Formats: sequence, structure tokens, C-alpha cells
Amino acid sequence: PGPPAFVSTATPRPFGCGQRENACRSCIRSSMGRARITPVWRMSASGSPAPPDATAARVAPGTRDPIGILYALRAADWKSAPEFRAPVFDGVHLYEVVARLGQAVGQVTVPAGVFNASRIDLHVFEHGRELADLRLGLWLAQDAAHTPVLMEVEAPVPIGTARVELTAQP
Repeated sequence: PGPPAFVSTATPRPFGCGQRENACRSCIRSSMGRARITPVWRMSASGSPAPPDATAARVAPGTRDPIGILYALRAADWKSAPEFRAPVFDGVHLYEVVARLGQAVGQVTVPAGVFNASRIDLHVFEHGRELADLRLGLWLAQDAAHTPVLMEVEAPVPIGTARVELTAQP
């Protein structure tokens, strides 16, 4: 099976779960190899049953998907609280993410230009143990939108090392 793709409420409807954008906090679609089976998972903190076209994953209130955590990190007030914690569900595993302000002010050069940005260091825990072989760094521009300009990832195979850069001005 292929890796799951994640859909947040900020994603246009054609890629979502078919509901109104605010109808579900987060949906997860999984592509099952070559077959055209794409089950939909909805995260639910309530005891309500899953709709007939989806499977509900019961999670604690405040649980994010991997895209949702990115939006939460952008919205965090890093000046008053230099640490942010949230559970993250990727469709298979539940993680605890601890994000800390690693560098308050720095300059980052990416194809879109040179940005004054802050580096957020992410630490990922599963069952209380840090995934020590996973390193994540997110650079957020010091603009009103806290635009993500650079994400650096070091992880075991099959992910390996990745550098995701902003290529054009928003």
C-alpha cells in the first residue's frame, strides 16, 4: 500500500472527504497500491458513530494530523510560549510532538528569496519514547502569516534526508 495522504479543512473540497470544509476537522485518505480503493478516515474526539462512507479514529481532543500540526505551529505565539505540544495521528500511529523555539531570529535563503525566520525544532515521541533517529526543523518567516519557508528532515530510510523549500513568494 502507498503512504497515506492527508487532507486538512484548509484543502479545497475535491481533495477532502466530500463534506463541507468545516464538517470534519481532519480527514485522512489512503491509497491502497494500484487498486482504486481509497478509504476515508475521520478523526473524532466524540462518541458519535462514523458516517457510512468513512471509518472514525477515536482520538483525544486537540489531536492533529501532520498538516494540521503545521498550521498549529504557524499560529503559535512563540514569543510568549517557546514550547508547543500536541498529539498527532498519521492514520496508523499516534505520536506526541513537542516543538520548541530553536532559534528566534535567523536568515534563511531559499529559491523564493532571503527571509528573516525563526527555527522550530520538532521532537516526536511514540509510546513515551523519542524517535531519536528523526530530526525535524521548520523555519517560519517573521511575516504576519508565519509562512513556512524551509523544512529540514533527517529520518531513516525510506524517507532519508529532505529539504523542502519555498520556491515562490506567497
